[in-house]
Amino acid sequence: MLVMPIINTVINPADSSYKTIYIEDRNAFTFNSQMGIYATGRIQEAVVNTDISILPSESIVSETFTVIPDLFTAVPFLKSSLKPYANILFSKATNTVTYTRSFSKVDAYFSYVGGLVGTIIGLIFILQFYTQKAFEISISHRLFKNSDDT
Repeated sequence: MLVMPIINTVINPADSSYKTIYIEDRNAFTFNSQMGIYATGRIQEAVVNTDISILPSESIVSETFTVIPDLFTAVPFLKSSLKPYANILFSKATNTVTYTRSFSKVDAYFSYVGGLVGTIIGLIFILQFYTQKAFEISISHRLFKNSDDT
């Protein structure tokens, strides 16, 4: 049995520490003196672009990783005296996975606060008229109370 440990990278773009490096040891191939193994695996490039600026301008930091996205596929073959026991082929993928990360900008927070303040002022404006009408109605009830006792 041939166990081929490979250092691999897992990317989780939502996490602050988005890169996890681990030893991939699930690639195990069985062969013997009569049967050989032909294994193929794909290597892919991943790019993480992070906008680290909190100002409206961009300040992008880019980091490139090599990732093995899938396990190797293995096909057994009958071994002859000229064939090797194991033939392992790495192929590079033609596409690149790009992750783009960014943080909220200061102007986004200011617009949120401005929208919140505008909403509160609008509610106060509406509640001012409601309070005034409610006050007038309560005074009129006290002044013009209709009692059946008299």
